[in-house]
Amino acid sequence: MQHIKLLLIILFVSAFFYLYKLGMNPPGLFADEASTGVNIYSILKTGKDEYGKILPFGFRQMGSYTPPLYIYLSVPFVAIFGSSEFSTRILSAVCGLIIIVLVFYLLQSLKICKSKTSLFFGALFFAVTPWLVFFSRMGYEQNLAFMLFVLSVVLFVKSLKNSKLFALLIPVISITTYADFPMRFLMPLTFVIFGLAQKRN
Repeated sequence: MQHIKLLLIILFVSAFFYLYKLGMNPPGLFADEASTGVNIYSILKTGKDEYGKILPFGFRQMGSYTPPLYIYLSVPFVAIFGSSEFSTRILSAVCGLIIIVLVFYLLQSLKICKSKTSLFFGALFFAVTPWLVFFSRMGYEQNLAFMLFVLSVVLFVKSLKNSKLFALLIPVISITTYADFPMRFLMPLTFVIFGLAQKRN
């Protein structure tokens, strides 16, 4: 119960950093955020991207391609809140809060922090690190990808004690590759390293 109270305090503080005036600060949308917002709205209204492709697996944006998961998962937010800076960014903020929960669980379950005080401040300092605050307030796919990555690590750790969870781990790893292209290299590498480390132990 005490751990839940600590986590709720951290989430409350983090929610202020991630959500306060989310649609106003940063002011306006950066060009790639704006392109993401246009594609979210276009998928919602027509089922096509801004170039007329039906439900693509990759979105052409500013001369390159972006993976589809962030755009598709943002569609419900645009449907609820309308097309705006806030609705384009809110998924990143939600992912940031989920990341905190997952990291808190890892710190606790792996006994990285030896006391409740160190657990609280370790998770709190992580939650308000500038890079996490930045990506939690931007309509970019990186926070979604990182959230799925940390979720994969959590499932891997838990599956060492409950092998049935491997059935969940594989789909999460697969889905993560549609969140951010670098994850297609990072995910296999990470779990090869984890597997080798576990084998040595």
